[in-house]
Amino acid sequence: MNNRFSIISIFIVVVAALLIDVSFKKWLDQEEVIKQDVHSYYGYLPATFIFKDIGINSSDYQYKENAFYFWLASTNDGKSIFKERYGLAILYSPFFIVAHSIANIFNYPTNGFSEPYLFMLLLSAVFYLYIGLWYVRQTLLFFKIPDISIGLTIILLGLGTNLLCYSTQSAPMPHVFSFSLMAMIFYYCIKVINFGGKWNLIAIGILWGLITLIEIRNGLIVFCLLVVFSSELKRKLKFSQIIKYLLFFLIPVILLWIPQFLYWKKVLGVYTWPTFPVDKYYFNDPKIWDGLFSFRKGWFVYSPLLFFAFVGFFYFKGELKTYRMAIGIYFVIVIYVIFSYWNWWYGGSFGQRPLIDSYSLLALPFAVFISEILKRKAIIKILSVITGLFFIWLNIFQTYQYNHTSLHWEGMTKELYFKQFGKYDRVENFDSYVSWMNEHDARNGIR
Repeated sequence: MNNRFSIISIFIVVVAALLIDVSFKKWLDQEEVIKQDVHSYYGYLPATFIFKDIGINSSDYQYKENAFYFWLASTNDGKSIFKERYGLAILYSPFFIVAHSIANIFNYPTNGFSEPYLFMLLLSAVFYLYIGLWYVRQTLLFFKIPDISIGLTIILLGLGTNLLCYSTQSAPMPHVFSFSLMAMIFYYCIKVINFGGKWNLIAIGILWGLITLIEIRNGLIVFCLLVVFSSELKRKLKFSQIIKYLLFFLIPVILLWIPQFLYWKKVLGVYTWPTFPVDKYYFNDPKIWDGLFSFRKGWFVYSPLLFFAFVGFFYFKGELKTYRMAIGIYFVIVIYVIFSYWNWWYGGSFGQRPLIDSYSLLALPFAVFISEILKRKAIIKILSVITGLFFIWLNIFQTYQYNHTSLHWEGMTKELYFKQFGKYDRVENFDSYVSWMNEHDARNGIR
């Protein structure tokens, strides 16, 4: 069988993620799975199908002191709704259905929050990790990347970056799900460019509708698609065909967004997009350096392997140069927007979680870089293997540190990082080295 190593690599990553999930046993504690933003993503399912109350009031569903099944946000006009859109609930839904059946059969509480629901939510993240890596593989095969390079890319992305943390420790946050959708969008984008086809465009429309219903920032992927498509589609298609292609793309997007507008109408009384007090961007003062290199949350500090993906852009040749421009422009815009957000460190997180969504696009330059390394002398290959294994170990160990809170979720400093390096338990006087962010100042533009 051809291309076996890349298939085995996906299996290795998925099994590793499952083993980490089993070791953490987070499904035994509701507050370790459905927490923070997950309340808003997941709440649509139990509210609609169990409590039959989509306009839910969290104070009506309290399960212990100061703890509620639902976590609602207040809009600028004081109304309470699920802040996040329902896109992630769609992706959770098959696992929710299975969990509800299990809860009924084995006499667990059928409230949407007991152990079967939590376990299946964790499993859903690993499933979408698998789907994302599979589509990464398919894309790299299309570009005739050697199978060994594809397999190594999958292993390094899956085990050597914070994608692993958000497939396990911090599942079911949205990032691995968006990673999967982005991988599929990129794949079908390439198919449209090379083969056309209405079904490929419909697939892109469905996927783009879903990904914007999870995180609207990810709609920036359209810019990447337009850059890639523009010259090819103008050359291949007549104007009337371009209009038809746009309809194939837009119709599923509109259909997917209709239920969201209906929810806003039911709860808020209007179809318009709700606004929230803390959603502020400071485009005149993006924290790009801090976001990429600080010990608090630096992308290249906590997922250093991805630096080599950007080196891979310099080795693009022939047809790949078109994709270099598209992916490069996309990342310039995404990095600028992400680090212009008032909360540029994105609260409690391991590294820069919003960038995980785009890792499937970095797989291509990463695989090209690895292919170049494999052409070098033996000593370069040996050093590269040692480097890769070290960063895989570091990422897995730091995932466990993060779970153990010996790698602080928000306040890491350079001094604390090196004092804590390689140590599972907190060092003496740990808290004295933590640097807390002033959220009030950050919201108000004191950056």
